[in-house]
Amino acid sequence: MKITCVTVGKIKEKYLTEAIREYEKRLSRYCKLEIVELADEKTPEGASPAEEAAIREREGGRILKAIRDDAYVIALAIEGKMLDSLELSRKIEALGTGGVSHIAFVIGGSLGLSPAVLKRADYALSFSRMTFPHQLMRVILLEQIYRSFRIMKHEPYHKYARLLRRVFMTNYILPMLYFVFAGVLGSLSVVLKKKHTSFPDFRVGYHNKKIMENKEKWDYANNTAGNLCALFAAGSIFVSAILYLLKAKISTTIIIFLIYSIATILVILILPVELSKKKRRNSIRE
Repeated sequence: MKITCVTVGKIKEKYLTEAIREYEKRLSRYCKLEIVELADEKTPEGASPAEEAAIREREGGRILKAIRDDAYVIALAIEGKMLDSLELSRKIEALGTGGVSHIAFVIGGSLGLSPAVLKRADYALSFSRMTFPHQLMRVILLEQIYRSFRIMKHEPYHKYARLLRRVFMTNYILPMLYFVFAGVLGSLSVVLKKKHTSFPDFRVGYHNKKIMENKEKWDYANNTAGNLCALFAAGSIFVSAILYLLKAKISTTIIIFLIYSIATILVILILPVELSKKKRRNSIRE
């Protein structure tokens, strides 16, 4: 996309020219930027309304000549519509997707824009009801255009981009951790609840009592572990739903996930073996 800034008057202040050059460099990654500086008219002290109108008309004539016919014109005018940064970004993005390849932003002189320029404009944009120096407005405009492109690209410059990433993490990525964990536990449950097959069957030939006892012990432990996996899998989904409804912070969600997953692994590794040993001791006493 091509962005043209049509401005009236030259900037002499070094700090403003340096700021403009910086944003020109930054914007080169996203668009083709052109800044058109037009000569301004001297406004005599105590100028009458008719004289001011004549100055606006002369400056307006230069502005209209500098605007290409194919450009979508956005005039900066105090009576225009005020947008926040996100809305401006969406406006520029919508124009691009709608087939507009050239946007011209127009900043008038110290007396504002002529009626002819406002009539040519496709959109009137107001940054504030307050009055800013038109030289400073050039820097503000470039910064907002740069911010708009950063928002469009979801890059870490604007609070809305950070907010979108935060919402995405909170609503999608982090809950998926719990669902993936639940899926892993569910798969383990199916595997562990199958009959243990790593011990050979000694019913043919001779009966090795010790091996058969070990086989029974491991079958019991595996079955218990499988039940625990299924239980913790359901618990993982339940915890995810609760955190989502409570709109928990990202840090809180991660900490709870780590605690839950570590506790689950420890319980599944330790509890079935201990229960199996206790069952075996009870069977020996009997």
